[in-house]
Amino acid sequence: MVNHEWQSGRLPKKHIEFTIKNNIILKKLTSDLVSVFRGRM
Repeated sequence: MVNHEWQSGRLPKKHIEFTIKNNIILKKLTSDLVSVFRGRM
């Protein structure tokens, strides 16, 4: 069922919002990690 919803583009709004928030958090963490590693080089 979830796979069908994903393929058809009909994900519930709460799933879309959750995914967007996770992407924002992951981008921030990645940026912070890159900054830390660049500072050590």
